[in-house]
Parts: sequence; C-alpha cells; structure tokens
Amino acid sequence: MSEQFKIEIVNWLAGYGSAAEARATFAEISIYVNNLCATDVEDRFARTTRKSVRVSAYPLACWIAANWWRLLCEPARRGDGGGAQHDWDMSHRLTASGGGYVWPNLLLWSDGVEITARCTQQSMPDDLSPVRYLNFFEVPLPACAVEEGFATFIEAVVRRLHESGLRDTNLHALWKDLTMERSHGPLTETRKLEALLGIDPEEGNELLQEAPKWQRQVGKHAVEEIAAGSSPKNFIDTFVRCKQAAKTVNAQSRVEKFDSLRAEIIEHSSPRIPPASAGRSAAHVVRQIWELGDQVVTNRVLAERLNLGEQVFDSSTPSTPLTFGVKGHSEDQIKVVLRDAHPLGKRFDVARLIGDHLTFHYGEAWKPATASFTARQKFQRAFASELLCPSEVVRSRYRATAHSLEGSDDFVETIADEYQVSQFVVQNYLFPEVRGFETRMGRPYSVTS
Repeated sequence: MSEQFKIEIVNWLAGYGSAAEARATFAEISIYVNNLCATDVEDRFARTTRKSVRVSAYPLACWIAANWWRLLCEPARRGDGGGAQHDWDMSHRLTASGGGYVWPNLLLWSDGVEITARCTQQSMPDDLSPVRYLNFFEVPLPACAVEEGFATFIEAVVRRLHESGLRDTNLHALWKDLTMERSHGPLTETRKLEALLGIDPEEGNELLQEAPKWQRQVGKHAVEEIAAGSSPKNFIDTFVRCKQAAKTVNAQSRVEKFDSLRAEIIEHSSPRIPPASAGRSAAHVVRQIWELGDQVVTNRVLAERLNLGEQVFDSSTPSTPLTFGVKGHSEDQIKVVLRDAHPLGKRFDVARLIGDHLTFHYGEAWKPATASFTARQKFQRAFASELLCPSEVVRSRYRATAHSLEGSDDFVETIADEYQVSQFVVQNYLFPEVRGFETRMGRPYSVTS
C-alpha cells in the first residue's frame, strides 16, 4: 500500500445493524494523507482522542468505487452554488459516503497529474455527533498513490465480505466493472472523458459518440482540456463554434527563437515539478532568451516576438467560447484565436498560448486555454502571470515599501497598471491565502470548506 495515501483497516469489529454487508465490514478505520491523519478524532462519549473511527467500511468502499473516475480525473469546477456544485460535492467529499456514519470532511479533486486532499473540521453540536474530527490540512498527492490506496482498501473490503460468506453484493459488481474498465484502454479513455465532463459512467453515451470525430480533428489532449472546461450541454457546441471562429482568423504567428526556447524549457522540466512552478520556470527562460529582464512586456513587444502586428490585441472572435491556438505548418507557427475579452484578458490569453505552444508539444491541431483547473491550464496561467509580471519584482517592491495588508490596495493597483495585468495577478503573488485567490496559480477557489 502507498504510504502517501492509505485507508487502513486497523481492526475488524463485531458489527451491528440490519444490513449484512455493513455488519460484516464494521471496523476501526484510519485514513492517512502523507502521514497526516484525517481520522484524528475526539471521542465525546469516551472523552479520549484516537487516530481511527469505528464505522462500516462497506459504504465507503461502494462510494469510492461508484465515483472512482471522477475522484481520479475530474478537476475542481467554478461553483455556482446550484445543482452542479452539489453533484460535484457528492462525488468528491467523503461525507457523501453516508451509511449513517460521521465521516471526516475530506475532499479530493484531480488536475490530471496530482490529486489534492483537503481535510477540514466540521462544526457539529455535541448531541448530534459522537466524535469531533481534529485535523485540517491541504496536501497534493500523485494520482497513482491515491489510486493505489483506493484499490488496496476496496480489495480488503471484498476479501472480508468473502470471508463472511457474502459474494454477490453491490460492491462486487462495482469492482468487477472497474477492474475491466481499468484494464481496457479505450474504455479507460471513455471513463476519463466522462469524468472530465462531470458525468457518471454511461451517463453521456450519446454525447460521447461525437468525441472520436473531434479527437481526430483537433487532438485527444485538446478534447480532454475542452471537456474539463465545459459542461455536457455545451461540450459539442464548443467545438463547432471554435472551428467556425478559426476560419475567420488568417494571421499566423511565428514565435521568435522558438527552437532555443523549447530546448531550454525541456532541459529544465521535470514531471515532479508542480505545474505552477513549471510555468513560472518556463516564463523565466522566455524572459532570459528574449532579453526582457524585468521590463514591462507591452503589446508591441509581444507582437514583435510573435512576428504579428500589434492589432492582434484589438481583435477578437466573439463567436468563440474560449481562446485557443491552431498549430501552423511549421513547429514555431501558431494561429491565435482570441475570445472577446477585456484588453488585459487578451494579453493574458496570448501569453498563455505562448507558454502552451512552447511546452505541450503533442503535435495536435488545437491548443485550448480554458477556465478549468487541469495541470495544463494551471501551467498556462502561471506562465502568463510570470511572463507579464515577474513575481519577484512584485514581492521585492512590496517588502521595500513595508506595506501592511490593510494598506496594500494602492500598491496592487500601481503594479498592475505598470505591468498591464489584472490586479488579481498581483494579489495572488502577495496574499494567496488571505485574499482567497488560487494558492498555486490554479488552486480551485470555488471549492468550499
């Protein structure tokens, strides 16, 4: 079992209740995330603390199996407080596993590379809960470690059911289906795409019939990025509108010193580097090779480095639901299709596409810049922020002026105006936690505690 994420059966216990599955799998369970205990509790009746809870493992195992793909593949979504957010919560928050037990308030979401585990305390009156969870943390984990932890736990519960003479439960059916899906490449890809769209297995069969056509036209990774930034109702329409928008744009950019930039970025890249850090590192490379120093990157400078006219920043394609790049005939070429946005937003989007084009060389036709929280989009946003407004410049000036948090608004506005970026970029560098912005240039601010 992975030591980074484990759901540990400490002891099997004598069960109670009407359901045979729940009785057979009653246990003392501990959940560890990088040696942090999510099940660290105060027992209000016994007036003790311990590292485990006494619950049935069956409902938790069923919940994990039923939400497997969404837990491992679906990113956080911008919540509107409505049904979509509730559905997301029910598939990502451990308390939804139910069974009449008090579970830790552990939330799990993916960016395609890492899974973030956020544990927060719940405020419940003493007379409504026999335990009070004590720990709180937020930890990124390799997706493979969480998957291993899930599988090890489910297999332990299935063995316990067998030992108790129970061989035809709902968990058996779920685990049988999952075993097949995980070993069958095309089916795995389908389940991943469903999860990126925020739907359950086989919920979008008709919708996904169109996906292979678009994968052939624009690329598998491009389809996945667009799925993560879409909803089922606008998924296919997004491709249709983007394709129409691309036909109206003719100018092809040519990234200056493309080969040198790509080679240097590849040399300094590593799969172990978080996407935000990788994005900032890549932006440093571009600033160095383009000899920008700490200077402001104006629209004119950007246009020159892309061998485009400055009027590209005055244009947009209102029909496109997102900004995206279209790969040109040569590796250094990319056609920029801009959404209708604020002038600062257009600058930011162009910078995002530069970073994506230099780094994500899948050989695919489209390079989407979406509002989702996948690792690729986190990279893009961090790259654009650092390219347009170097973080160390902001922090060093802030330290030099000895501002307080309460008196920082004028400073933020001044820096944002000087570097021609949104105030959110500057605020995120200075106050990622206090202000509630994305902690890692992509951390989902819409996920509630």
